[in-house]
Amino acid sequence: MTAALVSSPLKVRQRKHRIWAEDPSGAVVLDGTTSQYPDAYVCNGPGGTWRIAGLIKEATPPYRTVLDPAGRDVARIEKTSRKHWELRLAGGGSATVSSHSLFMRGYTCTIGDLAHAATPALAPQRYFTLTFTETALGRPDRDAIAVAATWICESWLASMISDAGGGD
Repeated sequence: MTAALVSSPLKVRQRKHRIWAEDPSGAVVLDGTTSQYPDAYVCNGPGGTWRIAGLIKEATPPYRTVLDPAGRDVARIEKTSRKHWELRLAGGGSATVSSHSLFMRGYTCTIGDLAHAATPALAPQRYFTLTFTETALGRPDRDAIAVAATWICESWLASMISDAGGGD
């Protein structure tokens, strides 16, 4: 794993507890697991090991902290309800998470003006394409956005597929 900045688009895959993202050349830029309790996601990525901590339920609103390889709090994923999440970046700014299910076109997840994810229509459980906007790619915290977006979109899309009965 190199210290290169994350590019766009990424092809994100999930198998069992592993979530990884490949750049357009097929190189793995994020590779992690959701099975390291109490963390929600631990991955090797640009600069080292990134973490998304477990949910702090006692806070208002409840949130998960995104920690960079140096252990700094670089973002928060706030969860005010099952389907209302907000990504707040330590460098400034926030983005609301939203999603859609399009008949015969797959599922999508959008993180404000930072990123958009879409599954293939006929096999949504296989992978999704995560595309970052120029706004996200131009930010100094783009790697934090990529780590958070990968986990957020995987969580949302998997939930939508499961709710639709497509995860069997």
